[in-house]
This record gives sequence, structure tokens and C-alpha cells, in this order.
Amino acid sequence: MAWFELKKKKEIKKWYKSIKVNMSVVVTLVGLVPIIFLLVAILSVYNSNAKEQKLAEVKNYANIAKDILVTSGLSDTDSMQTVAQIYNGRVIVVDEKLKIKYDANVSDIEDGKYCVSKEVIACIKEGKEYVNEKNNIYTEFITPIKDV
Repeated sequence: MAWFELKKKKEIKKWYKSIKVNMSVVVTLVGLVPIIFLLVAILSVYNSNAKEQKLAEVKNYANIAKDILVTSGLSDTDSMQTVAQIYNGRVIVVDEKLKIKYDANVSDIEDGKYCVSKEVIACIKEGKEYVNEKNNIYTEFITPIKDV
């Protein structure tokens, strides 16, 4: 090892042990850690509020579409198609015998088939809405339609 390399190492150690470097590291950490925690907290609250707001909006559209379906006797399916397109989702209307009356899917491949799931059966029997989040990818919203 050359003499100038030893001198550089000693200068680096001296600089590293200086109070200015230590204080700047401490101040930086003390400033950044709370900012990161606040950022995570604010984003989680925002995401939960956004999900709740979106679900409330979907419920509102579903209620409007239900009213249109009830008054038209299931002949006006444009409202269901509109809801499906707005939310990039799928709307399926199932009767009390679990038979699919209408599917807002583009291909309508489910029309006439049966929809057997415990959530749909519970919705039909109890008349309650059902909301379930699937792995933060999509949300199922099942609601009963009366008098159709």
C-alpha cells in the first residue's frame, strides 16, 4: 500500500467520525422517518375512502338501474349495460330460481344458465345486499331486485 493511500484512509475515517457527518445523518433520518410514516398513513386512509366512495357510487347506480328494471319489467336492459360499461364490470340479473335472466357481458354466454353461489342464495332468501372484496383486485356487489 502506498503512503498516499494510507493518508486518504485516515482522512476518510476522520471525516466519517466528525460531528458534522454524524449530525447530518441523524437529522436526515429524524426528518425522513416521520415523513415516510405520514405518507403511508395518508395513502392508506385515502385508498379506503376512495373504495368506500366508489362502492357508494356503484350502489347508487345499481339502485337507479333496479328501479328502471322494476318499472320496465326487465325489458330495458340498456341501464344494466350502461352500469357495466361505466364501471368496467359485469351485471348479471338472476331470478328466484337462480336462473340468469340477463348478463351484461358482451357475448351473453351466461343467459339461461344457473348461478349457484352461497352469496346469491343468501341474497335471494334474506333480501340483503352483499359486498365482498376479492384480493384487492375486484369487488362483488350483490343486491336483491324486488317485484321483477
